[in-house]
Amino acid sequence: MTHQQIAGELLELGSECGPGEFHGQVVARAALFGAIETELSLEAVKGWLQVENPSESLYRVASGLYSAAVESLDEFADFDLALCLPDDGAAMDDRFSELTCWCNGFLQELHVNQGSKDWLDDPDLQEMLSDLSQIGGSLAPVPDSEANENDYFEIIEYVRVVVLSIATEAQRSQMRFR
Repeated sequence: MTHQQIAGELLELGSECGPGEFHGQVVARAALFGAIETELSLEAVKGWLQVENPSESLYRVASGLYSAAVESLDEFADFDLALCLPDDGAAMDDRFSELTCWCNGFLQELHVNQGSKDWLDDPDLQEMLSDLSQIGGSLAPVPDSEANENDYFEIIEYVRVVVLSIATEAQRSQMRFR
């Protein structure tokens, strides 16, 4: 399902959550629990969307996104995680704005589930999370240009590295307690 289709589903549901934020939450949960939680709970989706009854089709979409994220974050995967963002035809400002929402959704889900995850206090991870927070807090307009296009793709790659780092640490932590 495309970014635009997910946006339509969320709008139809009446949720204030956008597709980037929603996907960021899905991926954060997959990074934290993917090794031990093979299916996405309906309760998680309800919490993200702040609705009592998400549509069956949206739940299926969320479950599919979760499964894809879990698979791409597995230690033996090729790490082909694709962020759910507007396609390359969208204005750079729209794409970057949605990337900020993605980062905020990811960080929000990490915060909600941090609990006793001491490993998230690692200075290197904290620096990466701080970087995501700065990306998420960026409000400056981003005009279309080749330089901004290149920067945008570099930022996406960095975000993917942060996600992989967190998933790797989560998997290590879970292995210690088995």
